[in-house]
This record gives sequence, C-alpha cells and structure tokens, in this order.
Amino acid sequence: MIKSLLIHTIAAALLLPILSTTASAKKYGGFKTGYTFTLRVKKVSSVEATGTPGSGTTKKVEIPDGLPKFRKGQKVRFRIGRRGKLVFKGAKIPFREDAGYSNLYRRTEPMSAAVTDDGQVIKTKKNKAEAVFLNFTRLSGGPGNTVTYSLSYTLR
Repeated sequence: MIKSLLIHTIAAALLLPILSTTASAKKYGGFKTGYTFTLRVKKVSSVEATGTPGSGTTKKVEIPDGLPKFRKGQKVRFRIGRRGKLVFKGAKIPFREDAGYSNLYRRTEPMSAAVTDDGQVIKTKKNKAEAVFLNFTRLSGGPGNTVTYSLSYTLR
C-alpha cells in the first residue's frame, strides 16, 4: 500500500509541472502565445512623399522589396508569438501595450527613426481579433531632401 502511494505521489509530482505550464500560458493583451487568426485585406496604400511636409510631393508607388506584400482580398494568417509578438508572413512586430479595445505593436530600428513598423489589433469583448491595421514607414535622404515611404494595410 505504501509502495503504491509512493508511486502515485512521484507520478503526480512529475506530471504537475507539465500540466500547469500548458494551463497557465502567458497572455499579452488578452491573447495567449500561439493564438492564431486569419483576416482578409480590405485596403492597401503604398505612398512615397518627398521634400518637407506641406511643400513636397506625394505619389502612389509599388511596394518595395523587404516589406510584406499583400493584395486586396488576400487572406493573411496572424499568430501571437514569443513575448506577444504579432507574427505574419514577412514581419514580426513586438507587443507594446494593451489599449483596452485593441493591442498595440511597434518595431523600430535601434537608435533610428528611419524604420518603423506599427500594428494595431482590434479586439472583441471576448478577446478575439476582428481587425488589424498595419503601417510600415521607411525614411531616407537628409534634411530638406527627405523621402518618406509609407505602406498601410487594413484587414477585417
């Protein structure tokens, strides 16, 4: 009897850490790591602005290499990765904060404002993703000759 009780106690001690880790996965803005969802691209905007704000020129351009390329109507699969990152084809954007009705994500190059990737995931009251807004900004040139490239996606 004591031998049987000892075997059950050891088995429980070995299984408990495994079971409790899966049950208590960390949440980021209400989303557990590994949570996946798929949304459809509703709007795509790819713009290049040159010069100073208010006196420069703006034109529509093709999506440059190195940025995610999605077309209107395309389905995009998202996953919440390690440390809450928003992961999808072509990008990983770190989790920044839970803003209540949405989660905010941002990636910038260290010591530079030349590269910025932003994401916002709109949530339902039950923490299900219902919309995503993505914006990728790239700056080049210098003072007075700045070129700003902006790529935006709206998904629902």
